[in-house]
Amino acid sequence: MKTKERKITVKGRTKIVLIGPDGRVKAKREAENLITDAGFDYLCRQIGESTQQSMHYCAIGTGSTSPSSGDTALEAEVARVSGVYSHTAGTKTFTNLATFGAGVGTGSIREAGLFNASSGGTMLNRQTFGVITKGSNDILKIEWTISLS
Repeated sequence: MKTKERKITVKGRTKIVLIGPDGRVKAKREAENLITDAGFDYLCRQIGESTQQSMHYCAIGTGSTSPSSGDTALEAEVARVSGVYSHTAGTKTFTNLATFGAGVGTGSIREAGLFNASSGGTMLNRQTFGVITKGSNDILKIEWTISLS
């Protein structure tokens, strides 16, 4: 008897919104992002081990080199915050919403990644994008959506 093969795919999508001190949206980016080799290893270990740290730290940086599957860190990280994990039972997605408040991660932001530690750690995914200039009074929100199918 031939068994039907099922493949699992993982996709990442990021929505980035820069909000000025007046509450108005100053910039918005949305695109798919790259799941790294280390990210796939992490997912395998997460299924098979019970000792993995959750993937809820978001980092931003100024690097502009295109993402590569072998990336393990951002090119030029400037800030990292803990995000809020969300998953609805019965769905095949989870989200992480990170907020970089006023005074956190200011400058010409061009890259972002999702990690399992407050420093170092394993990077699940990475994305580069057109520069977003975050002023000291701006708020930057990054929502990662990871979909399995």
